[in-house]
Amino acid sequence: QGLRMRIGRATSRDGGLTWTREDAPLLEPDPSEGLFCSWPRILDLDAIGQGSGLRMIYHAFDGSKWRVFTARSADGGASWER
Repeated sequence: QGLRMRIGRATSRDGGLTWTREDAPLLEPDPSEGLFCSWPRILDLDAIGQGSGLRMIYHAFDGSKWRVFTARSADGGASWER
């Protein structure tokens, strides 16, 4: 199977002094993404006047080329869908 890195989440309840990492990735692995996903960036579409919810932009590498993917959250980042 090789390297399978996925985008995860960690939360802090003390202002960032300590963090707890969640076990599950934010998105289930998708074969079209290849070996791993990285460099997530979250845009607040409400804040920039481009709609509602959150948009995640991330990169994936399939062993020969990098590609850009997106996912969307309508519940403040609790769940994500491609």
